[in-house]
Amino acid sequence: MATPYMNLTLPTEGGDAGTWDTILNDALETVDAHNHTTGNGRPIPSAGIGINADLTIAGYRLTNVDGMSMINRGALLSTGACEFFAFGGNAYFRSAGGLNVQITNGGALNMTTVGGIAGDYTSVSAEVAFSDAADSYTFKQQVGTGVRQYARMGSADVRLYEFKAHPTAAPPTNFVGLASPAGLASSYTMTMPAALPAATRPLQVSAAGVVTAGGAIALGSGESITLTGAGRFKRSGATMSIALVPGLQSGINVAYDSTNHYIASTGAGTYVVSVPIRDNITITQIDTEVYGTGAALITVDAFKLDAAGVYYAASSSSTPAAAYSTQTINAATLAANWLSGQTFTGYSTLELRFTFAATNCRVSRVKVTYDEA
Repeated sequence: MATPYMNLTLPTEGGDAGTWDTILNDALETVDAHNHTTGNGRPIPSAGIGINADLTIAGYRLTNVDGMSMINRGALLSTGACEFFAFGGNAYFRSAGGLNVQITNGGALNMTTVGGIAGDYTSVSAEVAFSDAADSYTFKQQVGTGVRQYARMGSADVRLYEFKAHPTAAPPTNFVGLASPAGLASSYTMTMPAALPAATRPLQVSAAGVVTAGGAIALGSGESITLTGAGRFKRSGATMSIALVPGLQSGINVAYDSTNHYIASTGAGTYVVSVPIRDNITITQIDTEVYGTGAALITVDAFKLDAAGVYYAASSSSTPAAAYSTQTINAATLAANWLSGQTFTGYSTLELRFTFAATNCRVSRVKVTYDEA
C-alpha cells in the first residue's frame, strides 16, 4: 500500500516474504531524498517552523507577500547592509555603506532626506503646487473648513524677472530686486493699497506701514521737497490774490483809498493793473470783488498779450448793488476769447482793466485761479 504524501510502498505484515527488505530499502531511499515539495513529503506548516537564527533566501525574491510586519527596535542597527527595519515607530533602510536612512516621519514621508521642504510641511499636509495653465507656483496651508488658504513666505532678497511664457527662448537675465535694509532695527509690515487710484498718484507710507495713493502729503518739521533745474510743482485750481495798490496800475477818474484798500471811481473812468504771472500756468477763472450803485455798469476786461505780441480780451459786465459781490470771468469765456489759449508762456502777460460808468463804483481785490503745468 502507498503512503498519502510520499507515495511510499511499505511491506505487508505477514506477507511479502523474501521481498520486504527491498520494499523497505526503496522507501527509506525516497525518505532520504524528500524535500517536502508536492509528492516529496507533507508541506511543513508555519507552526512547524522554529527559526532560531538568521534565515537566508539564498539570493531569491520573496513573492506573493501580503504584508511585512517588523518589530519596533529599541536602537538603530549598527551592523549589516541593505536592510529594512523599524525604529521609534518609523521605517528605516540601512544602506550598503552602513548609513541608517529614515524613510518615514510620523504618519508621512521624511522629506528631510530628499532636501525638500522641512518643518511641518508633511505632518500637516501643506501644499506647493505648479499650474501649467497659469505658469505659476502656489504655496498653501493645510486644509481647514474644506479649503486651503495661501501661506506666508519668508526669505532674503527676492528677484523678480520678466515673465516669458514657455517655450520662449533666452530667459531674461536682468531682474528687479526686493531687499530688506542691512541691520534692520525692528521688523515691520507694509500693506499695499486696497485698489489702484483712478489716475496717477504719489504713494505714501503711514507709520503703520499702510501704503496709500494720493492724499495730502504731510512733511515733518525741518523736512522739505527740493526741485532742481526747471522742475516745479503742478497744481490745479490754485489761486493768487491781487491787491490793487498804487504802483502797478494807472487810471482815469479813480482814487485809491489807502485806509479801506480799494479803488473808487470819481466819475466815468478806467483803472488798469498789470498782474505778475509765472511761466507755464493756465488761467481758468478771474474773480473781482466789486461794489456798485445798483445802476452803474462795471466792466472787467482781462487782456492776454501772447508771446507773439497779440492782445486778446475776455470781459464780464454787471451793475452790482451798493454791497460787495463777485464778478467772474469764467473758463468758458476765457477759452472763447483768448484765442491763443489760456496758458502763459514766454513773454505772455496779463492786464486787467476796470471800466466804471459812474461815480462811487469800487473794486477791492482780484483773485486769479490757475492750473500749474
